[in-house]
Amino acid sequence: GVRDLRVDIGSQVKKGDALVSIDSPAVGADRARLTAANAHLAIATANYERQSQLRRDNITSEKELLASSQALEAAKGEVAALAASLSVIGASGGSGGSYILRAPFDGVVTERSATIGTLVQLDQVLIEVVDTAKVWVELDVPESELGRIQVGQRAYVSVDALTNREFEGSLVYLAPSVDSHTRTTRARVDIENPDGLLRANM
Repeated sequence: GVRDLRVDIGSQVKKGDALVSIDSPAVGADRARLTAANAHLAIATANYERQSQLRRDNITSEKELLASSQALEAAKGEVAALAASLSVIGASGGSGGSYILRAPFDGVVTERSATIGTLVQLDQVLIEVVDTAKVWVELDVPESELGRIQVGQRAYVSVDALTNREFEGSLVYLAPSVDSHTRTTRARVDIENPDGLLRANM
């Protein structure tokens, strides 16, 4: 469940900033399994090193050395799998079931569905962060104009809400098909938006 909220809608965040603290029994169980797996790995490593030395001294068989090598590789795999599982949700490091979700990039918090004390599901969006430094402008290009444009061209965009302002960008995508109803092709222009003037759905 949600234990603590660190941001609200409209908050500016930097990559790595704490967004929300979560308590999860599953994370606690995975961390405990990772601790046990690391202990098992240490034992498997020591056993392999011992078997290697014994094999060099012709005291043990090749079969014993191979068995200890396989046990070592299995222990390494178990540690890697558990560590990767915790890393995917940002819960590597720490102890117990508490962990902090962090901003994946610089941006602005545009949605927050998390509230303190609520239970959350694995697929639930708790905080939405949007990077507004660059925006995509989607265009419907008339079929009759397709011969005059190509990917890589400079494009100039204006919006009704920002009169006397033109934004320069680059045409980065042109759909390979024409819509049979509108006789247009979808295109996309990437535009730098460092001051955040351009907003979604303008």
